[in-house]
Amino acid sequence: MHQKPVQIVVVDDDEFLIDLYEIAIRNWPFKTELACFTNGNEAIKHLAENSPDMLIVDWEMPALSGAHLLAALNEMLDMEKITTVVVSAVEASVILAHPALPHAVAVLPKPIPFNRLQHIAQHLSP
Repeated sequence: MHQKPVQIVVVDDDEFLIDLYEIAIRNWPFKTELACFTNGNEAIKHLAENSPDMLIVDWEMPALSGAHLLAALNEMLDMEKITTVVVSAVEASVILAHPALPHAVAVLPKPIPFNRLQHIAQHLSP
């Protein structure tokens, strides 16, 4: 039986963290398809044509913040179908109070808790 991979998009301006995401996610015990972006505008172009199962977004990015990225995606996608996780050093209550957030968003602290991300993604795996 062929298992459908969990499609994950990561958007973070820190290339070192992108490398960590790639290493961690590729070692999860289930199939994934991973697309990583250090630029929110590039991520928007990708997401306009590809709807992932899971979107992981850094909240504080210089060119296009996580808030602005999610606001743009809310306008163009059905975000209720995408499990969205914001990863940030910013206090979760500040992020959750932001009006740009999609319907249901998980907010995780930095340093990145890869075990919690894996747990979330594993529930998306068929």
